[in-house]
Amino acid sequence: MYMRLLKRKTTNWDRVAEDYDSLVGDSGDFNHKTYINPVVLEILGNVKNKNVLDLACGQGYFSKILADKGAKVVGVDISEDLIAIAKKKFGNPNIQFLVRNGSDLEGIKDNQFEAAVCNMSFHDIKNISETVDEIARVIQISGKLVFSIPHPWTHLGKSVKEGRTYYLKSEYYKTEMEVPNKLYGKEGVMSFHRPLEFYVKKLTQHKFEITNFVEICMEHGKGEKIVDKDYLEFKKEFPSFLVIGATKRLVVN
Repeated sequence: MYMRLLKRKTTNWDRVAEDYDSLVGDSGDFNHKTYINPVVLEILGNVKNKNVLDLACGQGYFSKILADKGAKVVGVDISEDLIAIAKKKFGNPNIQFLVRNGSDLEGIKDNQFEAAVCNMSFHDIKNISETVDEIARVIQISGKLVFSIPHPWTHLGKSVKEGRTYYLKSEYYKTEMEVPNKLYGKEGVMSFHRPLEFYVKKLTQHKFEITNFVEICMEHGKGEKIVDKDYLEFKKEFPSFLVIGATKRLVVN
């Protein structure tokens, strides 16, 4: 059995662990449940009896969803406090929760997984290049990677209304940058904006073939309490989230 001693290193995600758990609960927040999770799960397909990596699993709710569908899950996160919550709330013989940095999946074997998922977390990972390196190492040939992120085109933009029409106002898109994650109202929690080109290049470098590319708009009639009908039309046109599915292909020299 693989064992190691970890020296306690507090991260900014430890500081918001309880807030994050309150936000997503046992099945995800409204956007996760309504828009994102159904697409991620559809792209993953049947996970019964498959070994699945849940990268940046947070407090583990999505690992539990995967396990309930029959997967054998390893959930990893950099936050020791989030992993402690995950073990307490979602302890399951088919789930192993580990404290790991995504860029160093120490103790996880090459080609261990048939699928990997990173649900609304890729944009929170600083060393994303090294993380994709590690995913490519631990996933099998023909294995599937599925990740979801805020849509890079609209994430930094602001909605501006002129008359009855909303427009997207953006100052940046191509520039890679670190931006505050305002979701939790605490300083120090950061996210990272990267253009679509970054993700496409990184995936193709590791011979991942992009098989799914879903731009998610917030559609009318799905429970959002938005009174402004003009704003609803705007949200139906401009995507809020992006889900990408990619399959690892055999490298032939």
